[in-house]
Amino acid sequence: MKSFLTINGKYIVFQIAILLVAVFIQYFYYEHSVEGNEQLYYVMAMINLLVALTLGVITSLGLSLIFIFVLGSYSFWTIMSTGEELSTTFFIRLLYWFIIFIVSSLLAGNLQQFVQGIIAENKQMKGQFDQLVSIDADTGFDNQKRFFFELEEEVKRSQRYGNVLSILLIQIEHFADFERLYGKKEARYLLQNVANQLRETTRISDKKFRVNQDVFGIMLTHTPREHVDIVIEKIKSRVTIQILSDNKREITLSTRFGSTSFHPNLNNYLEMYKSAEAEMANYII
Repeated sequence: MKSFLTINGKYIVFQIAILLVAVFIQYFYYEHSVEGNEQLYYVMAMINLLVALTLGVITSLGLSLIFIFVLGSYSFWTIMSTGEELSTTFFIRLLYWFIIFIVSSLLAGNLQQFVQGIIAENKQMKGQFDQLVSIDADTGFDNQKRFFFELEEEVKRSQRYGNVLSILLIQIEHFADFERLYGKKEARYLLQNVANQLRETTRISDKKFRVNQDVFGIMLTHTPREHVDIVIEKIKSRVTIQILSDNKREITLSTRFGSTSFHPNLNNYLEMYKSAEAEMANYII
């Protein structure tokens, strides 16, 4: 974005300056003109400028040709109807307005393209930013937004191809109390430890998420329901004892587990999540 503005910024400013100079020249030079045609040319030039800024250079150039033809024909008819002779001044003025229309269309159209380029780049950067913020800063796992996106995609694959899929939710009991008692720094250290232990006790292919402040989620692809209990036991044995950041004190961590597996009668991915969530709420520690 910075390089884009650096390269094009001075050029665009120069274009705007020329455009403004042209507008002021045409206004002040013809401000005291007694011919009504000049005011009409000026109004049409302003309309054409607005069209260029909103709809782009191609539309504005087309409109310029129409304006020049119509106004030139009208001016020519007015002179002929009064019996006046065509003078050099008439053609100079017609050429002047022709240049004004074309140049203002090109400059304003380029400005419009520049603005559209900035808007498009901002949208692209926003998409990249959304992708970056899908990562939880404390654990390095994907966040809740990414969890539901991935779950929906996996459920669709299971519906389409019959893939085996299970999800596991893990809740740290009394996490808010732990944070109040030991502080945010220690709470973050605990989360990082638990996250590392989840990595160690699950497969690389198992997708891991921080679903809520105190809840982790694991997507166990190609894992039937009966194998989930084995994973739960491995995790429980690994995370139960936690050593605090001073490497002296240790605590016993209580955790709740909830799991469910895909079955063809599922209506949607949220139903699968709520089933695991309900089991976690009723989990007996």
